[in-house]
Amino acid sequence: MKLPETDNAHHHYAFKKGYRLALEGKPQSHMPSQIRQDSELRDYFQMGWEQLQEELKNGEDCQQRTPWRQRVAWYLMMLLAGVGTASLMISEKNKAQQQQQLKIDQPDLVAEKPPGLVNSKPEITAELLSLSLDEVPAKSNQKETTSQPEQTATKPKQSLLTSNLGLLSTQQRQDLELTQQHLSQQQTASQIDLAPVVTSPIQIKRAQLGQVVRHKKLINPFDKTVPKYIRKVAFLTEIAHAQGQTIYHRWVYKSQEMATVALKIDSPLFRTWSTKQLTSAWEGSWHIEVLNEQKEIIFRYHFHYIQ
Repeated sequence: MKLPETDNAHHHYAFKKGYRLALEGKPQSHMPSQIRQDSELRDYFQMGWEQLQEELKNGEDCQQRTPWRQRVAWYLMMLLAGVGTASLMISEKNKAQQQQQLKIDQPDLVAEKPPGLVNSKPEITAELLSLSLDEVPAKSNQKETTSQPEQTATKPKQSLLTSNLGLLSTQQRQDLELTQQHLSQQQTASQIDLAPVVTSPIQIKRAQLGQVVRHKKLINPFDKTVPKYIRKVAFLTEIAHAQGQTIYHRWVYKSQEMATVALKIDSPLFRTWSTKQLTSAWEGSWHIEVLNEQKEIIFRYHFHYIQ
């Protein structure tokens, strides 16, 4: 349970009450009357109730994921075992053929040796020398074939490390997945230059960052700094003179575009927002750009994510 950023004991009570009712499987209609009569307490009660629902949903998603890492690890181990077995069988077969050929050649040596002659010894040593030279490539081949499993033996260790992801908690797995996504995005993400803000008839009446938006109200707003334990933020904007147009929220981290969200404006003064999931690998300076329909920057908001 992550408590909201407030020192009010009544807000904490409403948040915990909503969390416990959701934990017991009860709907929001079981809300106590003293909380129902206060709008702020209702908001904190709903935050606690929805936090548990989100935790349960994340747990079910993790359980339903296909364990592809374990399967890949087993396939690699089976492939390496098959290669090692095949190389061992080939080396044993070659060795047996060499021994059989040696037995076939030995009677010829005895038959060709003249009895009683002293100079027959060099002929035998020359023949044995040729046999020993034939055995040398076979031994080198055997060494090469048996050395292949040693070179590839490190692959199962790496795959076994990935299979240990099941020991991590739900939050740690989410951070690890977001970190991997960030590393892949660093290789392919387009660099965004800090372009100037253009003048536009569209007016940004309000722009603020917070933890969540409820009923078009920002809950737990942040003052340019996001605490380290926050994993999801919302950016609320109040826009004037843009009815019928589409504007964009572009999230940028260290000159890299992380997300762009299209938002339709339906009234002359309209509140709209976008959200972004954060991870411990993304600490540092961020900025959010508000773009018009021509993808021109009309507003920029800076904040810092601290770990």
